[in-house]
Amino acid sequence: MSVANSVPGSEGAVQILLRAAAAGTQLDLVGQKITMLPLGALLEPAAAIGRRARMASQLAKFDGCAAMVFHHDVDGPADGTSDDAKAAWQSVVDAIAEGAVVAERESEGLPADSVIAAAPLRTIEAWLLADEEAVSATAAPGGADVRTEASDPEALWGKKSDRNSAHPKRVFQRVMGGPARKVATRDYRAVADVVRISELERRCPIAFGAFRQRVAAVIS
Repeated sequence: MSVANSVPGSEGAVQILLRAAAAGTQLDLVGQKITMLPLGALLEPAAAIGRRARMASQLAKFDGCAAMVFHHDVDGPADGTSDDAKAAWQSVVDAIAEGAVVAERESEGLPADSVIAAAPLRTIEAWLLADEEAVSATAAPGGADVRTEASDPEALWGKKSDRNSAHPKRVFQRVMGGPARKVATRDYRAVADVVRISELERRCPIAFGAFRQRVAAVIS
């Protein structure tokens, strides 16, 4: 099955996890970079996500794909404060779905039921942190203890600018080797290659649970 995905180039964590979630189904992934799609002036965040999802669906149809995975991290307040995480996740998923519906209605995109939202809560790093064994097996010496740093991956949030915060990107950086270590794409791939999907689904039930169910419905 040919599937459009919103991460270009050589396969990274999202593509690897997609293949694992598809449970052996042969996938031909066609990457597109959603950051190249215009957000739209003065649009609210949800509307901007929906607009990009609509355009991505159009591109996927043009490329002859049978389905599309649209990846967009849920994120949170920029100041690192907490909000209703599940509501924020639902807003992103709904925006992607609405963009897909509009694209189908205008006869320019894929059928809306072939569009899959990949919306990590709060970022893709939370999904990678879910499997403590995978992180421990691939981290460099000197990394922080993932068991204490990421006891609840979907609840992680904080200021990205603070190396010691609970922002998923900062936590991933610390457990992979320390706050001063520059985390590279290869680190993401290394964890994704050995992550246990069952453990990811157990510890990230909101976002990854929904993603895996959607993949099963559309692809598997």
